[in-house]
Amino acid sequence: MSGVESFVDNNPPPLGVDPGRLESKLAAVVKIPHSEAYIRAAKLYAQAMRLIEEWPDVAYERLVSSVETIAAEVCSLPLRDTMLNNKAIVWRRAKEMGLGMEDAEELAVLAAKDNPWTSRKFRTFIKAMVDETLWQADKVFRGPDNFLPNRETFDDALAEVCTTRGAAVHAGVGYGASVGVGSGWGIPAEALHEALSGGSKVPPVTWFERVANLALNRYLDEASTRPSDWKISL
Repeated sequence: MSGVESFVDNNPPPLGVDPGRLESKLAAVVKIPHSEAYIRAAKLYAQAMRLIEEWPDVAYERLVSSVETIAAEVCSLPLRDTMLNNKAIVWRRAKEMGLGMEDAEELAVLAAKDNPWTSRKFRTFIKAMVDETLWQADKVFRGPDNFLPNRETFDDALAEVCTTRGAAVHAGVGYGASVGVGSGWGIPAEALHEALSGGSKVPPVTWFERVANLALNRYLDEASTRPSDWKISL
């Protein structure tokens, strides 16, 4: 090609599969606590990987659902004080209507148990399972660092993932062009505009794919050595 002196190939290198490691992981799935939920989560993850290049926004929803599926089973209910704070309006109203403090609090706790605590379980599960590997260079999907969260913004990024996914599912709000960064050969002009204008704060789908992958794999390894009633505390 005239005028081109060099060409940098940013395609990911070929990665081999260790059949022994794969066999041991598959054998472990049926033995871990909440194995059925884990299999459902793995199916959602597999669907996301089939969609990630052409439909990154749809893949994002599958990945979030994948983590939510296992987190809902693995994470315990929050502490009593947390449930009371969540339903403070209930126990205050119960006291106004003449119930004693103990009965009013019990009513509030019962009301709080109906809360699935989806967002809290989602974030707690990820933070419990993801390790230092997340902050190393991704060998599969490569994206510019300025589009990716760092250690300081990790919690905010997870909260934004929950908020954006909820708006997409329940209000039809789009994810924005920046979620596709890293899943294709270039960076869309719309994504650059979003980055410069601060229009989108949700991380690219390729970053969250890695989060989900690390969390699901770590859970499989951890759960293999835990008792059947093991839970992650909120």
